[in-house]
Amino acid sequence: MPVAVGFTPVHSFLGGLILSSSVSALLVQTGTVLGISGFFHSFVASIFIRIPRTLFHQLSSSSSTSHNAATKQQTSDHTAQSTARFFTLGLLSSGLLLAAGRRSFEGKLGIQLFDDALSTSDIVSPISSSPLTTLLLGIFLPGFLVGVGTKLGSGCTSGHFLCGLSRLSPRSIAATATFFSIAVVTNLLQPLAHLLPYHPSSRSAPSTQAPFNPEPLLLLAFQIPAFVYWVISPRVIAGRGPHDDTPEAQAEHKRRHEEAARVTSFSTGVHFGIGLALSGMLRPSKVTGFLNLSPAHFAQGTWDPSLAMVALGGILPASFHYFTYILPKVRAQRGMQQQQQQHQQSAEQHLSTSKSTAAMAVAPSLSAAAPLWRVPVSQWGSLASTRIDTRLIAGAALFGVGWGLSGLCPGPVLVSLGGNTVPPPPTSDAGLQLSQSSPWEKLRDGLLAQPGTAGSLIATALFTASMAIGGLLV
Repeated sequence: MPVAVGFTPVHSFLGGLILSSSVSALLVQTGTVLGISGFFHSFVASIFIRIPRTLFHQLSSSSSTSHNAATKQQTSDHTAQSTARFFTLGLLSSGLLLAAGRRSFEGKLGIQLFDDALSTSDIVSPISSSPLTTLLLGIFLPGFLVGVGTKLGSGCTSGHFLCGLSRLSPRSIAATATFFSIAVVTNLLQPLAHLLPYHPSSRSAPSTQAPFNPEPLLLLAFQIPAFVYWVISPRVIAGRGPHDDTPEAQAEHKRRHEEAARVTSFSTGVHFGIGLALSGMLRPSKVTGFLNLSPAHFAQGTWDPSLAMVALGGILPASFHYFTYILPKVRAQRGMQQQQQQHQQSAEQHLSTSKSTAAMAVAPSLSAAAPLWRVPVSQWGSLASTRIDTRLIAGAALFGVGWGLSGLCPGPVLVSLGGNTVPPPPTSDAGLQLSQSSPWEKLRDGLLAQPGTAGSLIATALFTASMAIGGLLV
């Protein structure tokens, strides 16, 4: 069976390995599952909900109010919120890095990192002349569906597909099957519907040039974030355990672990964004090329199986690490918690010192900042633990429609948003053309523009905003 000329098995597999490394590092150090949509919605909520609410409580409460020491759950929740913020910032930074060095990177990698603009006008339907239609159907609708769907379904391609399938989560298996099948149908039907002012499968032309293997030195340089989160953060920043049991030593130990958790979150975000670029998931044409699952596309050689290599490189290593290293610790920690709850208060006091070392051994590596594993352990024999309900399936279906329409999910959108802050080269035809356009033309043509142009930045920012609005409304 012929496949698309732009099939990138090596690059996509290597990108999947990078994604797997980021997933495993974030989980083992902070105990947090790498779910980008969850991070994004948490980041947005912290800006529009949590921060104003906190300021209100601080203004309305007395300054003499006493504050008790944070419990393990409160400490874990605080670190999880920090992880969401710094990982999101890492994704945005990776886009900026990739766009700044795009010319050099693409020449040495042998692939495109972002989709280029098309100058042909036959890919745009007649209704695209209306800026309002372009805004509503071309940007807001798919972005809103992605935002609502990922919030309702509690995950996207990272949380359910990459992390969930690697844990054999029943919920993630059901969600992935739903949004993937819906995305395939949506992608195959939309060229016939002509309801949208642009078609992702045609606006981003598939590559007509066969890729070549990347340069090893550049691939090695791309692993600098991995060196940071595997070596610098846990060994240098976090350091060893506290020197003694004094409150000062314990506070310093916790401070170092919190700082290490922030560095790990940011560096895994940067590395994950690089993995998305190398795998091709920043390009809607690659995504929709994979969603072209039909006999006609198979016969024409327009199906691009690259994303299957992403699954191979991303899911299998993460699954091996989870079942051999993470899951035994999760079960051991929760077993200890159940035993402690069964003891009387006197027994708990007697066992607290002797079990402190054992408790740290089964906790995430940055245990002072992240004392608990925030990972659901599903039991196939328990119906309650699977929770495959209407909300999950409906959310996955809505996300599938948005993903199928746009070829974009939260991670690539955030990386692309960061990349769009870097202007294209002055000699770029797209940049020159859009610089002479009106604001509405920039918005409309931004759907066809290369990253860095004003229109592309506006379109990506509005797509991101529509995702945020969708998440806030659920």
